[in-house]
Amino acid sequence: MMVLTSLMVAVAVGLFVGSESYLHIPLWRSFGRYRNWWTGIVTTARLSPGFTPVPWIQLLALGVTGLLVWLTGELLCLLLIGLVVLLPPWMLHRAHRLFREDLESQLPGFLIALADALTAIPNLGQALRSTAEHAASPMRQEIEAVIAETRLGRSLDQALENLARRLRIPGVESAVSAALLGRRTGGDLCRILRRIATSLREIARLEGVIRVKTSEGRNQALVMGSMPPVLVFLLHQVDPTWLTPLWNDPIGWIIVAGAAVLEVIAILLIRKIVAVEV
Repeated sequence: MMVLTSLMVAVAVGLFVGSESYLHIPLWRSFGRYRNWWTGIVTTARLSPGFTPVPWIQLLALGVTGLLVWLTGELLCLLLIGLVVLLPPWMLHRAHRLFREDLESQLPGFLIALADALTAIPNLGQALRSTAEHAASPMRQEIEAVIAETRLGRSLDQALENLARRLRIPGVESAVSAALLGRRTGGDLCRILRRIATSLREIARLEGVIRVKTSEGRNQALVMGSMPPVLVFLLHQVDPTWLTPLWNDPIGWIIVAGAAVLEVIAILLIRKIVAVEV
């Protein structure tokens, strides 16, 4: 009987997907936006293409864990759902943040090296090629992408603008804008690049000071976010009947929903307070 039921469900899902009617469901459109965001971050951070199908794996794992919750009613399965939903985006966001931090840390030195190259090679394109040969990854990969675009027939200005638009890093945008403005107005590009590099290093120093000063607030947000689910899990392990009214009574559902909303609001407020911009 179970095999027949599973077969009927599989046939129904196949017919549903084949009809493409799922494309009009708001929840499915939200999944499509999430998948596009995921693919964009994987491409921008130059991660392995093997990470691209992760949203589909999440969807499959979410369905499996949801089925386990329905069949067993175990609280541990709810925690697995939370991990399936939250852990991959957090890991992707962390990889993207590390990628941006690497670029931002390499940018001042690269600008100084580019300014030195421009003193010997007046052409910006040739200076970029010369400097990229000695640059470290990921800066070398980004400059090589700019050079590859110019070889395909795109102008250097367009390639640099695409670089700034793709990365969306303030330091890169400032450097590109200054370089293009210097090229168009005939200014001293070497001097401009050195000034930008000095400014970026000072901004990085101030951001480091602020990061140290606000570390306590970020740790508080981490503790506030992690303690409730851990505490609920430990209480469930001690005596599963203690929290039964929360899962089986409408009033308990309201209490859990209210606590979750207040928890999210508290974490967002802490993040807003400690998010000091330079």
